[in-house]
Amino acid sequence: MKTLILKKTFAVFEALTQARDPLSLKEICTQTGITPPAASRLLADLVEAGYVHKVSYRTFEPGLGMIELGQSSLRHNFFPQNAILRLHSELQRMGCGGALAGMFNDRLVYLYHSFFENGHRISSLPLPEQALSHSNIALVILSVRYGAERARKMLLADVDERFTGIARERRRNSVLRRIEEFQRDRHAVWHDDSGHWNLCFPLMDGAQVYGLSFLGEGDCIAPELFLQCSALAADMRGILAKQP
Repeated sequence: MKTLILKKTFAVFEALTQARDPLSLKEICTQTGITPPAASRLLADLVEAGYVHKVSYRTFEPGLGMIELGQSSLRHNFFPQNAILRLHSELQRMGCGGALAGMFNDRLVYLYHSFFENGHRISSLPLPEQALSHSNIALVILSVRYGAERARKMLLADVDERFTGIARERRRNSVLRRIEEFQRDRHAVWHDDSGHWNLCFPLMDGAQVYGLSFLGEGDCIAPELFLQCSALAADMRGILAKQP
């Protein structure tokens, strides 16, 4: 990035938005590599502009301006809105949940999501931070973007960091199985411990890769519903292909 001040501003934005709690000036400097004097001046400007909220003398968190930017981007993102509307209406007709996401810096960015709980779909954005190894969408995107071997290493490393013992082995086996099946079938199916299924297809828009997941209750997805999900994924690809 040619403009240094812009690079520093984005680094501060990322540090604050990724943190679970407000960050001190020292923590911001450690995470971004910005010197304390430069960070102090930049944060003062961002506080004055309303993009950063000063919690205490030297502790900061996202301000209303930063939050408003995120909310506005959801309303006016570059993904075709006719595709989002089509997805929403078809999910209602099919009676299942769904999610659409891409990845930025190997982190999930949801463009649409409807939780599926107890037979009810609840639209909700933004979502809480999700581990890569917990996401069928992440598995599909990483497999397409980087290939099976690198995706396998990234997801298994995430599993090893978060789990031990039997839970670790179960998660590792699930990742390996789904990557192998995705390479063969070009879709990934996951049955979680709470009695839900997740079926994910890749969508391509030039060099950009998205994951489209369908969510429902039960031990397996009905064959007729699988065909409907597959057809909707094909329709979404068609909409993307027609974009200039």
